[in-house]
Amino acid sequence: VSLSTAKEVVSASFGDSVIGAKELENAVKSGEYTSKSVTAPLYKFINLISGETDCAYCPVIGVEKNEFSDNMIAFVYGTALFYDNTLQTVINDEDTLGLMLLTNQAGGASIPVETQGGTYTLGIVSGKTKIKPTIKENTALFDIATTLKCDIVEYENADFSVISEEDIEIIKKNALEIIGKRLEQTLKISFYANNCDICRFGKILMLKDTDFYNKYISRGNFADKIQYSLDIEISVRRVGKESLFA
Repeated sequence: VSLSTAKEVVSASFGDSVIGAKELENAVKSGEYTSKSVTAPLYKFINLISGETDCAYCPVIGVEKNEFSDNMIAFVYGTALFYDNTLQTVINDEDTLGLMLLTNQAGGASIPVETQGGTYTLGIVSGKTKIKPTIKENTALFDIATTLKCDIVEYENADFSVISEEDIEIIKKNALEIIGKRLEQTLKISFYANNCDICRFGKILMLKDTDFYNKYISRGNFADKIQYSLDIEISVRRVGKESLFA
């Protein structure tokens, strides 16, 4: 999806020796590592957008003038969410991180964390989110459990040796708060405000309880039937290049 018009993006000049399509592809790929976009193969996008309750997603890309030349540069703005063959909303890069976490695509992404000791960057080595439903009367309760393995890859003072075990615990605590807020915000904007079922709650319920699904879910707009809880765990594997388990 283009931020302005497809013509402006496709026809942009990125330099005499630069292939436009490659420049756009590189911008989209970079978004995965800067937590600004989530990609999906075309077949997956088609399957999702044609599902009864599913939400499809793809990057939003734009172009702007390079301040150092007359050429253009490509950038990723966020992620477009589709439901019922229609673009519902565009989420920014912060909410895109929530989408990456909820769809198990956060490996390689990063999270800036502020503490009194300075600013740190947590690099997500691997992440796993498991979603388990429980049905009570006419409501489905989902336990969303996210487990992350991370490295502390950047520190504003560049001296990793001064980071203590106490500092690491504070970093983890602050990161848990950041991630919890982003997950909640992503669910609020995507699912509760725009009916985009990024967690595939509907599909999970169809497999768990067909009667409940047929009665409450299959017609769409079922957010009022869904409640959830978040359980987040973070472990830190390395600080800089030093393993904590050496």
